[in-house]
Amino acid sequence: MRIPSTRDPASRSHINPNIRSQINPRRRPHIDPNRRSHIDPLRRPHINPNRRAYIDPRRRSYIDPFQRSHINPKLSSAIDPKRNSSIDPNIASNIAGLYIFSENCQPIGFTVKADKEVILIFDTESEWIGFLVATGDGAFNQFDLSKNWIGFWCNTGENSFNIFNINRKWIGFTT
Repeated sequence: MRIPSTRDPASRSHINPNIRSQINPRRRPHIDPNRRSHIDPLRRPHINPNRRAYIDPRRRSYIDPFQRSHINPKLSSAIDPKRNSSIDPNIASNIAGLYIFSENCQPIGFTVKADKEVILIFDTESEWIGFLVATGDGAFNQFDLSKNWIGFWCNTGENSFNIFNINRKWIGFTT
């Protein structure tokens, strides 16, 4: 996966949460769901898909990529990086989506926006591995392809997200 230097945390310290404390949830309580209940889906039912059907793809077909062809990359070439080179970071030099990194800055994937509520997640080889559903307050819940809720993305306030598993462990970030 080709990552432009302007979006690579290994070459730009201002987007690396291990260097810049303003985007690191371990150093900034305001963006840590363990210390701020407002962004914690386990303590806030409004953003928890297990407690709110509107943001659960198992209970709302409108946000389920397996029920709507235009948000399913297997059925729509416009959102499939294997069939649309302009959204494939292995070919295009700068994609519109987000680049996904592990907490130690290793690239693990990228995103493609499917519609206003759903964002698709691909690994570094452009394989579809999951999707995000907007919670309505600038955050997203993450689901695997079996529609299991596996995590959530919290906005850092700086055009990026910190990624947490459902136990609120910080596991990655985006640029």
